[in-house]
Amino acid sequence: MSTMGQGDPLKGSDAAWLRLDRSENLLVISALAVIEGLSFEAFRERIESRFLKMPRFRLRPVARSGVYFWEQDSDFDFDHHVSRVSLPAPADKKTLQDWLGDQLSNPLDPRFPLWHFHFIENYPGGPAVVMRVHHCYADGLALIAVFASLTDKAPQARQLEALPDVPSMPKPRIRHRVMDGMEQLLERLEKAARLAGKGDLNSLRQLADREFLQHVWQSGMEGLAELVHIAALPKDPATVLKPKPGVIKRCAWSDALPLRDFKEIARAFGCSVNDVLVSVVSGGLRRHLMRGQSLPENLRLHGTLPVNLRSLDDMSSLSRLGNRFGTVFVPLSVGIRNPLERLFKTKHDMINLRESGLPMLSHWIMGLIGLLPGHLQSTVMGLFSDKSSLVLSNVPGAKETRYIAGCPIRELMFWVPQAGEICLGISLLSYQGQVQIGVTGDQAVTCDPDRLIRDMLDELQVYRDLAHSIPQAMPES
Repeated sequence: MSTMGQGDPLKGSDAAWLRLDRSENLLVISALAVIEGLSFEAFRERIESRFLKMPRFRLRPVARSGVYFWEQDSDFDFDHHVSRVSLPAPADKKTLQDWLGDQLSNPLDPRFPLWHFHFIENYPGGPAVVMRVHHCYADGLALIAVFASLTDKAPQARQLEALPDVPSMPKPRIRHRVMDGMEQLLERLEKAARLAGKGDLNSLRQLADREFLQHVWQSGMEGLAELVHIAALPKDPATVLKPKPGVIKRCAWSDALPLRDFKEIARAFGCSVNDVLVSVVSGGLRRHLMRGQSLPENLRLHGTLPVNLRSLDDMSSLSRLGNRFGTVFVPLSVGIRNPLERLFKTKHDMINLRESGLPMLSHWIMGLIGLLPGHLQSTVMGLFSDKSSLVLSNVPGAKETRYIAGCPIRELMFWVPQAGEICLGISLLSYQGQVQIGVTGDQAVTCDPDRLIRDMLDELQVYRDLAHSIPQAMPES
């Protein structure tokens, strides 16, 4: 993940998100912050002094000869990117959810850099700030670091602090050499594509270079088994979660839930907090599905879970954005009726995912999509979206209260975009020792997103009751 400036081409993994963008599934990451007492003027100053210090946000992606390049917006208009909004009465959470659902269907204007901040001045306890950034600029974890750069750890802070660490997943040990070779191959392909886009005949020499051909052979053969394994995975079964994507979207989010509740459940049953979160999601989806169909006991769906592939050094620089993540398919045992059996099955499945080579391979494939002709991109993307029913993202936020211009951030939430034929996204975010659950997706799936959230909260209560009913907590594993 390198620093990009004026005239530089987009890396393949960044360009892929532009090529896969469509009206039914806009690939824009959205986040919400409720900030007590913040003025519009102070907020504008913070965006100008910190957000715009990152050069990429003054650039817009443009296509030349089939290759995307970063181009300076010579008539950059700050007012176009930061707007002041008043919600209609009663300006409550439901009003904000409806307004935000409309925004999720609204594309960013490609004539300008693809980001926007909405300052919602009349939200109770606020104002509320909504940030929307196209996926080609950065992935969700990088944007968490970007947002953290706008905040301070104390009300009196005046200078930009170092960014907080974002947990990184190391490359799987078993497939480390294979994935390194594939990444070098992708870099060579990107370089050849850049030269070709500039009309440079050296691109042909790049492709014919002996070293390059050796990479093609070695990495291609070593990665073939991984690709065959993915292709052999069955498609997720047809359920009400997989309609044909439409333009109209809906979103919702839960009230803050004590993180200690999840920790107590994890301790009681010898599993991780992440196992509990995934099992709560699975149980909530089970309740949701049972209203429309009968469920076989062996029914299993999958959620596409983003996995950070950055090192901590990569996360330490504000200039390093882009997309540097892979994905895994998290099994969701929605067919299992017994909640404890479902939890232990989730624990087993999550252990098996830890040695998966899929995160690096999926990152490599996304980079390849950014270089492929348009008619092949959807075919390759289908390799992933057909095998999943939703996007599931679990992100740790700050443990302590953060501030903007001396004003405390009371609430944080984000929503993941869906690509391909996926119509549902579920986001889990922790902040200040609290957890919130967010839902976004197609109106056909989430006509009542609050009800789906209640389903997950009801499942959480089942686990609370079970944890409190046992006489002594089991040792944590």
